[in-house]
Amino acid sequence: MCKVLSLQADFLAEKPQLQLVIKAAGHKCYFLPKFHYGTFPTARRLVPKILDACPTKVIRVFYWKIWRYMDTHRKGLNAKQAEYAVKKYCSHCKVGAGIMMDMAILNNPE
Repeated sequence: MCKVLSLQADFLAEKPQLQLVIKAAGHKCYFLPKFHYGTFPTARRLVPKILDACPTKVIRVFYWKIWRYMDTHRKGLNAKQAEYAVKKYCSHCKVGAGIMMDMAILNNPE
């Protein structure tokens, strides 16, 4: 059934919701294969242009945000707790040890 749907013209013409939201915000959206970009000529051409078009400051902001999420997961927090911790410690390079005490209070309100 999935194979039949994927071959329909209207199904192929449909754009993903994420792409519509990104374009509505005035940005460009390119979905590249998850394989190494060196094996795909289109990706090989687009990736350097896209990275050059993105300011270094924006790349750094997202890098540090991802780093904080990784730090929360290393500390054993679940997704909801990680979201809280990253918001609370947004100006730090890593999530502080005190977050575990906050999590204990959030998980066991008495």
